[in-house]
Amino acid sequence: MLDGEVGPGAAWRHGWESLRQFSPAQWSSLPGWPMPAGSDGTPTRDEVVAYFAVYEARYALPIQRPIRVQAVRRGDGPLLVESDTSVYQARAVVSATGSWGKPYIPQYSGQELFRGIQIHSADYRTPQLFAGKRLFAFVETDGCFADGVSVATGCWFGRRTLRLMDYGKVAATFVDTRTDRAIRIWPDPRARNRAATYAPDEHRRWHMYLAAYQVMPTNELLRAEEVELTVDLAAMISRPGVRMNCAECGEEIINEREVLRDGKTFCRSCAGEHYYQHRSDVALVLPETLASVGHETWKPHEQLTIQPGAYHPA
Repeated sequence: MLDGEVGPGAAWRHGWESLRQFSPAQWSSLPGWPMPAGSDGTPTRDEVVAYFAVYEARYALPIQRPIRVQAVRRGDGPLLVESDTSVYQARAVVSATGSWGKPYIPQYSGQELFRGIQIHSADYRTPQLFAGKRLFAFVETDGCFADGVSVATGCWFGRRTLRLMDYGKVAATFVDTRTDRAIRIWPDPRARNRAATYAPDEHRRWHMYLAAYQVMPTNELLRAEEVELTVDLAAMISRPGVRMNCAECGEEIINEREVLRDGKTFCRSCAGEHYYQHRSDVALVLPETLASVGHETWKPHEQLTIQPGAYHPA
């Protein structure tokens, strides 16, 4: 086996630091040895690379690297595999080149006028490149679309620079928090019907979309308009370090999400805006401390017990 990389991991070696596997580890294992579950069931980039490295060593796979194949030609008998270092002979060749080596960067109208940073996901590593920027994004559905927006923009739910407005649409609005200018972008409804024109030789629907969207002109793939926000962005972002306690349940409230009534501070749940209700027929018993079970191996569903009886919130 010839590998153009300097070590195990293939394209995973080039992924951004926060990249995670899309499917759980048990569905992504190589034959003979299960992939470890990772930190939370979906392995990180580094955990996947480590699995490949250990798997390779476990089975002593005959991999030569770094060797880049330049061409495969028919000889008088066996196939001739020409690399940057030698020529190999083989009865059959399996090519698994992936898509990382030649990233496609589309051209779009006004590209030369954009003064921000433009990079391909193949070159993205960490959000530090975008630190201190002033972009805020709204997405209108969650899932992998929201992940893609995060990777492309550096806006994340965990950093409070991304907000879900669950309209069930693949659309996003990008806001300059300094000027409040907002641009909403969504797929052109006709893009799917146009895909066959740009990938006429691909008969598998998903692969046709994938190939077509990479070369389809932006003005045929996407729609965009400047919009005016109807929400208070400053209140939505809030201020760091603001903390209150609910007068009813005592729980801490952050991000200025409290409700004031009759001079008292309440959380939204106690103020009647709850999405759940308390149950009086069960009581939950948690371990005394996480340290008592070991935080590295603690599994809440194994330690949590449910007992009949009254539930009394602290």
